[in-house]
Amino acid sequence: MNDKVKAFLDAKKDAEMKKLEESKNKTLIELGLYEKEYAPMVGHGHVEGNSKDLKFMIKNKRAKIGDIITVSKNGERIDVIIDSIQSEYNSEFPEAEWDSDNLTNKYYKKVPVEITEEEYEEVKKYSKDSVKVVTDNSIAATLKVIAVFVYIVGFIAGVVIGGALTDYTRDFSWGTAFACWFLSLFSGTTVLGFAEIIQLLTDIKNK
Repeated sequence: MNDKVKAFLDAKKDAEMKKLEESKNKTLIELGLYEKEYAPMVGHGHVEGNSKDLKFMIKNKRAKIGDIITVSKNGERIDVIIDSIQSEYNSEFPEAEWDSDNLTNKYYKKVPVEITEEEYEEVKKYSKDSVKVVTDNSIAATLKVIAVFVYIVGFIAGVVIGGALTDYTRDFSWGTAFACWFLSLFSGTTVLGFAEIIQLLTDIKNK
């Protein structure tokens, strides 16, 4: 094979593999299948009997304010009392959660769990089903809202149109009002029926 052709094909294959991996990671994270990798924690503290502020990295995730830990400074190991703990933000760790023990935000990034290709195919199958169920339920809910809207608008329209004709009949036009109400009742009930059918089919599928 020509070297240029081989290089072209290898580059395209690498790009395709990278795209598939990014799609896989995105799917896993959206489904909550990830671990939290926290940003490095930075501590501030002092040596007993000395108020000088010292800055150091916190390696023990269980460390809390007030704890005494041993840190290395200028080749010397010293015991330091922790005064504060902070998680310094950077773009690599865009997510945050509140650390109630140290009264600060802890920054982290979502790392997809390790998964085999067979497991991922199963996950994709069920994730598509979940998305479809959510979509079906959203459609049913939307149709129910539309049905209620048709009922309300139809009732108001009947009152308004029936009253507007009093200029000609000198009396409320009940016939026109009932015609509007019947039309809105029929239309709204039809839409509501479709919503119930969609909801019923969704419930049957999920059994």
